[in-house]
Amino acid sequence: MRHLVSIFTVFLCSLAFSTLIRAQYIEKPDSLINKGGKIVTTAGEKLSSDYLSKIFEPNLYTDYKSAKRKFNAGMTMTCIGGSLLVYGSTWMIVGEIMYENNAGPDGTISGDMEASGVMIVGASFFIPSIVLSAVGIPTLVKGKKGLKRVVARYNEASHSSDIALSLGATHNGFGLKYSF
Repeated sequence: MRHLVSIFTVFLCSLAFSTLIRAQYIEKPDSLINKGGKIVTTAGEKLSSDYLSKIFEPNLYTDYKSAKRKFNAGMTMTCIGGSLLVYGSTWMIVGEIMYENNAGPDGTISGDMEASGVMIVGASFFIPSIVLSAVGIPTLVKGKKGLKRVVARYNEASHSSDIALSLGATHNGFGLKYSF
């Protein structure tokens, strides 16, 4: 009976170990493309951040996160700045229409303060829109260049035919890494 229990235990351990090894293998794409702030395969398949954390080296993934953060922040600031510009312009046009409707036949203005207030509200949106756009566009460009650099480094590393055995940090922790 003891032999049967020990054989069964060995069988369960080998089954668990083989499942663990199979679960850790990750198919790496040959090359990647940066498309609109997203990293995709050459076939056009969008890759998740979780998947990229597994196929990138730790320092490359850190650079990817930094570039992606800059890209997202730049895109957000630029979109908000553009929206504020449209919103402020709309208020200024409404104020101008109100102002022209209150003009007398001889061209004199009856002193409509409401139209002036609407135009001032519209003009007050211009400064934040310009600041957000002025900061957002360079941040967006810097993030996009960073993503292109990450993709170029990955593609360069994946096409090299060097065989390497290294001891150091991996995406699972500290270990021995054999790449070919």
